[in-house]
Amino acid sequence: MEAFYFDGRSSRRHPVKILRDNDDVCITGAGIELRFAIDEIRVPSRLGDTPRSLGLPDGGLLHCSDNDAVDEMFPHQSSVERLAYRLEQY
Repeated sequence: MEAFYFDGRSSRRHPVKILRDNDDVCITGAGIELRFAIDEIRVPSRLGDTPRSLGLPDGGLLHCSDNDAVDEMFPHQSSVERLAYRLEQY
């Protein structure tokens, strides 16, 4: 999936690709190669089609507007959160 990476030290955004490798998430872009355990990444609940900012353990953020891809990559979202999202669609 594609996203923008913010390093937490500047306001500059970096286009990146995010891939899942078993229990890790790999983030790559121009001069960026990061790898984190999937459980270390804070994934906010889905709120309609609002883009989400995923929190990284190093203080960085991933800003992603592809909510379906986020849900697929991070399936540990609770059933309550999935129900809330479906109810918001009506």
